[in-house]
Amino acid sequence: MEVADAQGQATAATLGAQETVAVGMVEDAGFLMMLSSNLYSNQQLAMIREVLCNAWDANIEAGNIDTPLRITITESFELIIQDAGFGIPKEKFASVYGVYGGSTKKTNKAVTGGFGLGAKSPWAYVESFRVINQNQGTKTVYNLTKASVETGGLPAIQTVMSVPTEESGLTVKIQLQEEHVEQICLYIRYIVMHGDMNATFMREGHTEEPQVLAKLDLDPTPGSYDVNSERWYERYMGQHRLFVRYGAVIYPMLMTPGTTDAARLLLEFMEIVGFQKMVIQAAPGTLALTPSRESLSSSKMTENGITDLVVSLVARIEQDIIDKIPGAVARAIEKLQSGISRYHTLEDRASLTGFIEPHAVNRYLTNRIGAAKFAKYQRALSEAEQAGFKRHNVFNNKAATTAYHKLRTRIRGTSWQSVLQLKMAFARHFILRPLSRVFLANQALLNPQQMYHAKRFFWAGAVTKWQPLMNTVEVEEFDRIKTLIDRPTVFVTSRTRKLQKSIECYPEMSMVERPNTWVYKIEPRDKKKDAIVKAFTDAGMTVVDLTLNHDWDDGAAEVQEENERRNANRVKPVLAAAPTVTSKPGNALMSLTNVYDDEGNRKMDIYRIKQMKANLKTTDTPLFYIEADYVSSSGSLGSFGNYTDLSQEEKDHGVVVRNGVEKNMAIKRGAVIVDKYLGRKLFDAVQTPALATYLTKHRLGGVEEQFNVQPKHIELLQYLGIKLPGYDKLHVDAELERLYLRFMNVKVSTFGHYLSLSVDDLAPLFKLADLKLEEPAFVKTVQKLRRDEMIGRMLFAFSDPLDMIKKYPDRKAAIKSLVMSAMKGTQDEQ
Repeated sequence: MEVADAQGQATAATLGAQETVAVGMVEDAGFLMMLSSNLYSNQQLAMIREVLCNAWDANIEAGNIDTPLRITITESFELIIQDAGFGIPKEKFASVYGVYGGSTKKTNKAVTGGFGLGAKSPWAYVESFRVINQNQGTKTVYNLTKASVETGGLPAIQTVMSVPTEESGLTVKIQLQEEHVEQICLYIRYIVMHGDMNATFMREGHTEEPQVLAKLDLDPTPGSYDVNSERWYERYMGQHRLFVRYGAVIYPMLMTPGTTDAARLLLEFMEIVGFQKMVIQAAPGTLALTPSRESLSSSKMTENGITDLVVSLVARIEQDIIDKIPGAVARAIEKLQSGISRYHTLEDRASLTGFIEPHAVNRYLTNRIGAAKFAKYQRALSEAEQAGFKRHNVFNNKAATTAYHKLRTRIRGTSWQSVLQLKMAFARHFILRPLSRVFLANQALLNPQQMYHAKRFFWAGAVTKWQPLMNTVEVEEFDRIKTLIDRPTVFVTSRTRKLQKSIECYPEMSMVERPNTWVYKIEPRDKKKDAIVKAFTDAGMTVVDLTLNHDWDDGAAEVQEENERRNANRVKPVLAAAPTVTSKPGNALMSLTNVYDDEGNRKMDIYRIKQMKANLKTTDTPLFYIEADYVSSSGSLGSFGNYTDLSQEEKDHGVVVRNGVEKNMAIKRGAVIVDKYLGRKLFDAVQTPALATYLTKHRLGGVEEQFNVQPKHIELLQYLGIKLPGYDKLHVDAELERLYLRFMNVKVSTFGHYLSLSVDDLAPLFKLADLKLEEPAFVKTVQKLRRDEMIGRMLFAFSDPLDMIKKYPDRKAAIKSLVMSAMKGTQDEQ
């Protein structure tokens, strides 16, 4: 990029001056090292940014932007960056790599460099690095050292060898430290993306082929912007909201008194439209950078450039959003018309803006600045919403559908009394009138006082021809009344016990989200029952005779089971002797493997479990049983275990019982309830000496739980090379850890309940629950370091202290020295 240069500024003569001395630069090793090492706050980032930008500049100058940079990290952690440029003429190599401030790019707006400092940036990270230069038929290998004996401690360029070549370009090789590789890989990906560089990346031992790195694809036209920060933002860029891309690098926007007003205007607009972060493309030659190229320079040129960029950008962004409004509204209308929204009641209205995307357009239209534009589309959106309601709420009865749609329009804006009257009129005409005809046609057979309306399977009141359900049918809920209009169902029953359960289990009802139905109550052994069933059937209603046994009727099965327990020595109730409509399940019991996959996920819902008959894996020798209603979707089996903890034999011979008959069958064959079986298994397993030894001697998790020594503190001290006595004896045993956590999630009293154990029997479990890890020797040291006034604030107060130290690796030795000194003081105290 073009760099501001003092030569282009005005010169002046001083009247009366006697002698003029030119200002120069001292050739001092310490000063030169300041320009390489101490120039950058993040040496790793600076090295990668400068070398990659120089390589990409070389491709641009050679016209080879379609040829990718080749970036490799070898298995020995050597970073290799190879461009496809012209290389550097031999006579210019020393001025590029050996002169601070020497650059061939000072007036070139198409490239990124210009200060004459970036080529030396690897010295901020390593003592020496290699450059392979291929130019004009010669390949020369150079070793660049930070300090050389031959040059009196100054940086030096050493020629290693030269050979003929037909290729051109520059290759830089830098030896990385292993602990820095992951962070450097992150920097490589983001710097390449930010600069829209064409590059491939190969990490030996991790990928078999070079990977093409992603690009930002930001339009290079000044004023272009990107708000998808999930792609291009990473934490190392700082907690800023506005960024500027200048050259191939993204910088935080300069915030000075000269730019604040313009930036505030943009930030306010971003709040309106919901943008979290934004990067903006700046024009070449409009901004100035600090020599480190880590940030924009606070100069008048930069302030003017940013102000001009931001002021014009607000209008551009608003226009971009306005241009998207017609398409966004058209898509929203299409979705509203499709009936994608759920309408549970007549008063429900889908949000007219809820389907407008992208989010920025939505936020703009719902803000006061976009209110006028939204008004233009409001009627079309409202009509689409009404069309969606009509599409979603349709009865088989066309007249009912038309009346229901009109009812929604009529009740809007009317008083609640009028709304209630309109709903009652609809219920009388389409729900109660057809039912009343059945009673009028069968006055000698049917008694309206015995007819009930079941809403969510609770009693809702009696139905008579004089007071026809005016207060019991809630017309506004479409899903409720659809079953009453399209397929009215009557349950004929002589019992009220477990009736809710029976209706819930009926296959046709269980598939409806909020069913409404009728219940006709008769006396036990009513001789007119068959005639009653026929009367409702002839009227076109579905009749379910609950006086018969059905294999899906869990309500009846539970009633039978309760009766059998209450009257074990008495004659079985009439319910058990009733004729059977469908056959009961076979003698074999359903294995757990039908219900769960290998990961412990339930393969079907409870209704299908209860109805499943074909292709069953069964067993005649059950070990334990679990009732179908208690089959968890997550694989939990009662209070003590999980499906994934079972052996294959236990999975095959653990069974699911779906009714009282199967439960009794399982018990007779020796099976016990799942809590008793798994409770005994867990009770025996946790009392092994291995678990007690693990908890008191080796459990790594106890360090954090008991002593509040977190993994990040241990990792920090290990990184500093500080010994931690006793840490090598700690580890995580996955099997014992899982066993211990399973035990700790169960109350000890629960074992007593299911296993019929006394307090004395439970004593070992109470003792186990109290076991703690014996304090390792290093714990006291870590705790006192954290309480140390200086060390505690410097290291342990940070959420990620290791990351903080890694940003400043040159200070690692000093920090270690301070920690060792504090540790010595700690030991003296002990």
